[in-house]
Amino acid sequence: MNLEPSTQYRVRVQLSRPGEGGEGAPGPEAVMETDCPEPTVQPEIENRTVDGRNAKVWWRLPTNSDITPGMATGFLVQLFEPPPYNEKVLEKTTLLNVLSTEFQNLKYHHDYSVVVRLINCGSQGPASKPFLFRINSQGPSPPRSIQAQSLSTSAIQVRWQPPENPNGIIKYVIEYQPVGQGSPHHWLDIDDWNKTTKDVTALNSSTLYQFRVRACSKVPGEWSTFVQEKTQRDDSKILVPTTQGVAGKPSGDSNQLLVAVVGSVTVTCVTILLALLALFYVRKMLLNRRRTFTYQSGSGEETILQFNSGTLTLTRRPKPTPEPLTYPILEWEDIKFEDVIGEGNFGQVIKAMIKKNGNKMSAAIKMLKG
Repeated sequence: MNLEPSTQYRVRVQLSRPGEGGEGAPGPEAVMETDCPEPTVQPEIENRTVDGRNAKVWWRLPTNSDITPGMATGFLVQLFEPPPYNEKVLEKTTLLNVLSTEFQNLKYHHDYSVVVRLINCGSQGPASKPFLFRINSQGPSPPRSIQAQSLSTSAIQVRWQPPENPNGIIKYVIEYQPVGQGSPHHWLDIDDWNKTTKDVTALNSSTLYQFRVRACSKVPGEWSTFVQEKTQRDDSKILVPTTQGVAGKPSGDSNQLLVAVVGSVTVTCVTILLALLALFYVRKMLLNRRRTFTYQSGSGEETILQFNSGTLTLTRRPKPTPEPLTYPILEWEDIKFEDVIGEGNFGQVIKAMIKKNGNKMSAAIKMLKG
């Protein structure tokens, strides 16, 4: 039977035999669904990078292929041991518009092969040609005893001890970012491998940051554990007046001090009272010469009715118009999708790089399923 793919059909079975009365009653109804069409396009792996024990793989579809959501739902990426064993180590799935993935914590001095294929529901398309790569010599082990100390409203000092297995350290790298704000990571290189202290500056005040450090030889080493520290507040140092030094005066001097304080307070109060009276008098004189009445007209303009020295002046000032808000518009060419960093019931969260007007920044984009 020529049935449609990915379609449900209602099926009932009826027994029959030749001759009169040979047809039985139809059986109970059942629902059956045909499989999804099997993809026929073969992806092509074009590149890979190795960072310590992590490997990232990129692939693409042939130029003339025209894959629509009905033909495929995503990619299946499989990692294998090298021949002759070809034992499967890991596998990952990505959305149809994500053309890369990363394998982490692989074995040093080990060979691997990776293949990519299209999937559609439960059907799998042809696999790409196997792509071989090797995790080379081991980099330095993680730095030890990471500590962070706040120095000011914009600086935090990070300290650490060298790793147990240096393996030819040539520099250190510090990674830091604010905690819980979704900001991109920042990296700071320390080219002097003998230096195990660094002041991280240009930070925001009253902000909690997390730090980690790794050593690099010819290949990057492993990251240390995270450590957190908060920058100081702008008003962290508040001077509070005290009466220290007055309490220890002799009793004879205390009477003279009391008289001086009372006299100073009296002069200050009289000065303030005279100033208030002068201000009240000046204000009264001005009000007698000029009176201004303002009200909001129904036409959207502010009308000012002013009496000044016996003359009547009527002016109108237009109501300011707020400037319209504008938002940047991103094209698909500005967005390069990279890794799947999370997945839920309704979609996936994908790490992407956005390039707009010569500026680059990392972003997290949520892609809905269906």
